Amino acid sequence: MIRGLQGEYVKQLTGIWRLLRFNDYAGSVVFTTCLGVAAAGGQFGWKMLLVLFANWLAVGFAFMYNDVEDAPDDAQDPKKVNRNPVTAGLLSVKEANIASFAVAVLGFTLFLPLGPTVSVLGAICIALGFFYSYRPWRFKGIAVLDVVSHMIMLSSLQLLCGYFAFAETLNTAYIAPLLSMTAASAYGQVFNQVRDFEGDQVVGLKNTAGLLGKPAAQILMQALLTLAVGAGAYALIIQQIAPLWVFAFGLALLFIIILPGVLRGIRSGNFQQAHAPVIYALPYVGTAMMAAWFVVPWLLPALRA
Repeated sequence: MIRGLQGEYVKQLTGIWRLLRFNDYAGSVVFTTCLGVAAAGGQFGWKMLLVLFANWLAVGFAFMYNDVEDAPDDAQDPKKVNRNPVTAGLLSVKEANIASFAVAVLGFTLFLPLGPTVSVLGAICIALGFFYSYRPWRFKGIAVLDVVSHMIMLSSLQLLCGYFAFAETLNTAYIAPLLSMTAASAYGQVFNQVRDFEGDQVVGLKNTAGLLGKPAAQILMQALLTLAVGAGAYALIIQQIAPLWVFAFGLALLFIIILPGVLRGIRSGNFQQAHAPVIYALPYVGTAMMAAWFVVPWLLPALRA
């Protein structure tokens, strides 16, 4: 009986970890949070770690609750039935809901010591994570609102939380990073909609790509990517929000990672395949850049001693 209980706990813990889907957003949250910290002139320390963990949990709730609400649909999709821990039988809907809202409460609790502005922004992020998937509202199924809520929930608010954890008033330093991250998040959402375009049309999903049509959505993707890269380059090179060596390091790393996949996509004439490596590489490159920028200088004095 004890072994049976242990096995049940292991199954539940496995299900909760899979529901959290940490790998899907860990890197992007690091990047956006640290850009906000940098725009405010913040430094590595407990406050930066606290806002980072709070942002992770707020975004984690959005991913978790999305899987709970999507469970009836995922149960009918052979490609998703085993990915979703609810439809895979690792968690009941009740257990998944409890885990999701526990993460939301913990995330909001971590925002509180960072001040009222950060707490309000964190609460808005958690609320958007709920209404993005909540079936009576389901922002992700409403054209235009799906992209707008996605980019605010998964980029803008993380950057602003990082910023206001260290600053009380706005300055112009935050505008270009915010614009870059917001455009990048919108690009990722439209990319996913273009990728799933045919399947979404079959089930009658009325998202932004469906409203625009696939060719127009691809043009929008290109425009958003251009804006994200341009605003990011301006923040890093012109504003010098980060040392130039950080930008050069990130650019070189990105080039090394994405070049083979991009070349394969170009040779095959596959638009989606050419863009996919960029989508998947950016969070990892961003995480490496932020670690090199914030953590390495912090460690150097200790290593020299």
